[in-house]
Amino acid sequence: MSSVSVIIPCYNYGRFLGQCVGSVLGQAGVEVEVLVIDDASPDGSGEIAAELGRADPRVSVVRHARNMGHIATYNEGLRWARREYLLLLSADDFLTPGSLARATALMDGHRSVGFVYGRAVSDGSELPAPGAQEGGWSARVVGGPAWIAERCRQMDNVVPTPTAVVRTSIQHGVGGYRDDSPYAGDLEMWLRLAAHADVGEVHADQAVYRRHGANMSLEWHSGLQVTFEDSRRAYETVLTEHADAIPDAQRLIGVVHRQVARRALRMAINRHCRGQRDAGAADWLEAHAREVYPHARALPEWWAVQACKAVGPRAAGHVGPALDVLRARSGWGA
Repeated sequence: MSSVSVIIPCYNYGRFLGQCVGSVLGQAGVEVEVLVIDDASPDGSGEIAAELGRADPRVSVVRHARNMGHIATYNEGLRWARREYLLLLSADDFLTPGSLARATALMDGHRSVGFVYGRAVSDGSELPAPGAQEGGWSARVVGGPAWIAERCRQMDNVVPTPTAVVRTSIQHGVGGYRDDSPYAGDLEMWLRLAAHADVGEVHADQAVYRRHGANMSLEWHSGLQVTFEDSRRAYETVLTEHADAIPDAQRLIGVVHRQVARRALRMAINRHCRGQRDAGAADWLEAHAREVYPHARALPEWWAVQACKAVGPRAAGHVGPALDVLRARSGWGA
């Protein structure tokens, strides 16, 4: 039977901790061990975690005397993991029934796969009934370099963190989260893992994101500039540091720069033309596109921005259809 080490970092999420831990302990078809790391929460999370540990020997608890921050806490948990697979699960999220069995089954059958991810739904969505996905899920395996190339072309982080089950030997081999990329740390990690192993995709609802307005990702990373620069740096770092494992890495850096410029210009269009009145942000986005991609003025989005700046909100009804035509002709996202 496959075994999974589940690390649950917790800061002020004591009210969610019981459901999170319970969703792990209730997983069928796998052996689990849980480490709850309370990062000096003032809300009593440490006491709740300790009670969970007393109730089930599979649960261990570490309580920090002072707040260490999320990167140090994550890496502490990753170093602790000793089972064949591991999962980093935020205390405000929880797993769906059978998720670990599905993920480990895929990796058991494909030893080249370094990590597996699936879909995550938001709380409040209609969740699958227990057992409903057992006979109805599918999967695919993608070569690591090919998966990285997909991400460069699409510029999206398709991996919901609470669904990402990682082969522990691969994780220990590539190391922990970087402390210089707080916004895009997850993205950088998935790209780094993919540089060393294949990637598995489980087509099933694997976890539930809890939306409550105080999610750590929302608290930490709301700045526009930080979002763009950290995301771009995540791609550049992996493509540069692991170029020997990624065919055509240098060309992919150029693809990333072009896609970053396009995304920045699309956001500038919204601010100039669709009622999001934020001239400072729009100017920064436009300048950032020029800085990152020297040929930004050749992009159809560039001319759409100029039209919006010249005409204003009245252009909104024309810019969208025009961009759709240009997208089809120029192959946006390719």
